[in-house]
Order: sequence, then structure tokens, then C-alpha cells
Amino acid sequence: VDVARSRALILTKRDLPPRLYAVPFTGGADESLEAKLLGPLTSLTRPARQDVELAPKTRDWWWQPVGMDISQDGRAAVILTYRAIYYFERAADEDWYGALNGEPFTVSLGNFENAEAVAFGDHARTVIVTGENTRSRILRVDLNGASQHAP
Repeated sequence: VDVARSRALILTKRDLPPRLYAVPFTGGADESLEAKLLGPLTSLTRPARQDVELAPKTRDWWWQPVGMDISQDGRAAVILTYRAIYYFERAADEDWYGALNGEPFTVSLGNFENAEAVAFGDHARTVIVTGENTRSRILRVDLNGASQHAP
């Protein structure tokens, strides 16, 4: 949720590259809201053609985004794929589309099984990751030192 602009950001999972949409929180209860395409995200690692072709057989879509969160202070965002965490910081005058197309700090998850959920912890430097299965592990990732800007 982008609180500052009163909208939800939605990132597609199966598009190459993934596309970012915004849905405003304005409108009445009987009014339809339409998602607006902000554009593609080119900052995430892209799969090779062979990865895409083999994925239905190997059941490995490692590049697909499965979760996203924006920190409570609105300065950082994190995107989770099946194999990595991408951490982004936003300058005060920057919009989220620009920030999410910037250079992320990336943390590999190795073989963390079925990563599906990500959220910021108690501040913008802690991220919690878990999976979708029963008894999924919970991983706490400390991102201190990931910042390119002064806190």
C-alpha cells in the first residue's frame, strides 16, 4: 500500500518483465475502480529463454515475483521472488515506479522452499519471509548496511 498516494500497488507475477499497476483508494462503495498500468519493472533478474522453456517441466519459476511490501515510513520497498529478496529505497521526491526500476540490493534465499510471503518487520531494515506450505520456515533478514542513503 502506497499510503502517501492513497493507492495499492500490484505487481504481476507471470509477465516478462513483471508489470506494476496502481489502484486508487478513491471512489464510492458503488463505484468501480480501475487499475492503472504504471509500466514494466526491469530491475528484477530476468530468466534466460531456456529457463522459461524448461520451467513447466522443472516446476521452477525462480524469477517470478510472489510478494511485495512497502515500509511503514514509505522510504523502502521489498519484492520477493522464489529465490531472492530485492530491496529498494526511494528518494523523497521519487515515485514508486521509478524507485522499483532502480538498482536493488539483492539477497539470495538459496533453496528456501516455496517462498511466498514477505513483509517488513519492526522497521525498514528488517524483512520477514515465509512460505505457503504447512510448517513453512520463517526467515528474518536484517538489511542493515543495504542502504545507499543515510538513514
